[in-house]
Amino acid sequence: MTISGKIASAVLPALMLMLPVGRSQQAVFAPPDVCLSKVRGVRFPSRDAYPAVAAPFRKARHALIATRMDRLYRTTVRRALADKPDFAGYYAVAYWGCGTGCVGFVVVDQKTGRVYDPPYFDVGYHYGATESDQPDWSCFEWELDYTLTSRLLVVEGCPASKPCGRRFYLMGPKGLREIGFDPDLNQNGSRVSF
Repeated sequence: MTISGKIASAVLPALMLMLPVGRSQQAVFAPPDVCLSKVRGVRFPSRDAYPAVAAPFRKARHALIATRMDRLYRTTVRRALADKPDFAGYYAVAYWGCGTGCVGFVVVDQKTGRVYDPPYFDVGYHYGATESDQPDWSCFEWELDYTLTSRLLVVEGCPASKPCGRRFYLMGPKGLREIGFDPDLNQNGSRVSF
């Protein structure tokens, strides 16, 4: 095997892990309480505390497009409604890229067709001002972390005009409700200013 072949065989699997997760495939993430407890010894909401039951249901025929965000991304919303549920039993998370290290999303109720928007338009990846300023902030492989069997959704990054960190949301009949926040900290323990 050539040197370039050895490098490719070593680097390619690592690069594949960095690719965004598609709708048809769910990544395996560390549970939030395990991942974050390693960072600071603090316990945060865990998936197990908010179970969801995936029971058979009749799917809605049409998405209820109601907001500007829903209209802008109506094709992605409709595809999420047509796909299998991937969050909290009978919901689907519709997401789209909005630039490097940026993602926007909504949650689609597959029973009713109702679309739940988050309290911000997009989430950017949390980069430090310099490489040395960035302690190991990332806990998850992607900005959104969710499973079919839990009502907990974790958003990691910098939501538009809000402090950077991990936000924990609980899915309920009225949409997403924030139940926890873990701010990004500088290496000296102070809160990140951006």
